[in-house]
Amino acid sequence: QTRWIRKYGIDAIARERFKVKNKPFSTTAGSKYTPQLVDFGPFATFDQGQSTNPDLDVVYTQEIGDFVGIQINQDPGYAVFMQDPMFWYSVGGFCPNLPWSQMPHPDGQTTSRCVMEGMCDAKGSRDIPNAKCWENGGDVIMGGLCEDGQDVNNSVPEVDPTGESGCTYSYGKPLAVNLDDLTGITQQDCKGGRKCKDWFDFRQNCVDTSLQRMYQIGGTGKIVPAKNISDGRLFCVEFDTHPDCQHDCTSPRCQNSEDYEIAIPFWRGRCDPMANQRRVE
Repeated sequence: QTRWIRKYGIDAIARERFKVKNKPFSTTAGSKYTPQLVDFGPFATFDQGQSTNPDLDVVYTQEIGDFVGIQINQDPGYAVFMQDPMFWYSVGGFCPNLPWSQMPHPDGQTTSRCVMEGMCDAKGSRDIPNAKCWENGGDVIMGGLCEDGQDVNNSVPEVDPTGESGCTYSYGKPLAVNLDDLTGITQQDCKGGRKCKDWFDFRQNCVDTSLQRMYQIGGTGKIVPAKNISDGRLFCVEFDTHPDCQHDCTSPRCQNSEDYEIAIPFWRGRCDPMANQRRVE
């Protein structure tokens, strides 16, 4: 449990306005490029900039190349109102078959397709792409972001996507919010009679003993002291949930648990659709 940053190093969230125009959908029997919720393609997952779904490889290389995908968030461990669903979107980037950097990293970090298929080489740059980058129609797949499609001045992008290769989306100037400020970590009390300055300070020095706990690794549901592996010191937990609730908010063990999460106030109520709604507004 010795960690210096949040997972994936996330310290801010951003809201951005996108314009999207996908290519016409395929009517060919067996095609993977079929419409999702009318105007979107299939949802694509990425790890380190690399497509992780082999079923979509043919869409990139033999069908359309670029597309914006969508998927309804139906995770049973995250409660939402049926009349107000939440969605995940995916936007294709340059050379989607290779990761941003050479895998595996010195610390052992890698991707599933590097391990299973040997797709480990870094993708290079748009100017000097790796020779192994996928092509569509004889050209390297450059991704769906239109030319000048990243608008740094306006929240609503001026460029309208054409739906042609290399221009299926544009996006505007982001509104970024520091996650520590949003969640209230900077209002938590830390050692020395002061407020915590950031996530790492909170992790090491918060004084709220109710947050110095975690659910035991292994899925037992037992609450144990949160301690670093390296030195045995207690640390504070921003959020942790009972393993049964993590997988299904409606499970009997989750419903019957009196203490199903350990969290600072902002994150409480993962299995409460009203609380989740408030967090996204």
